[in-house]
Amino acid sequence: MMNLAVVVAVHNRIAYTREFVRAFFRSAYRRFTLFIIDDGCTDGTGQFLRRHYRQVRIPTGDGNLYWTRATNEGIRAACAEGGYDAVVTLNDDVIVPRNFLSELVAAHRLH
Repeated sequence: MMNLAVVVAVHNRIAYTREFVRAFFRSAYRRFTLFIIDDGCTDGTGQFLRRHYRQVRIPTGDGNLYWTRATNEGIRAACAEGGYDAVVTLNDDVIVPRNFLSELVAAHRLH
């Protein structure tokens, strides 16, 4: 089984982030670590994640990383931690189905 790092950059979209995380942790595929990059959120996103999802890694920025640099920071954090076979990047405004990661890993194995 592949061990995945899932990287999501966020900035002041707590409603989207809450729904994303809730859906993501319903995944049938369990070998993943979620890295949510809090790029200077002032809406309580980081606090919410730390309180309710202690297993989430939360690198932080100052609000000036924007999506690309924040995503790159998350990828760097995952690589520094090590132990991942692949990195998946997503946006916080998607709701993934339970089988999303399972199908992604299966497609990776086929190709």
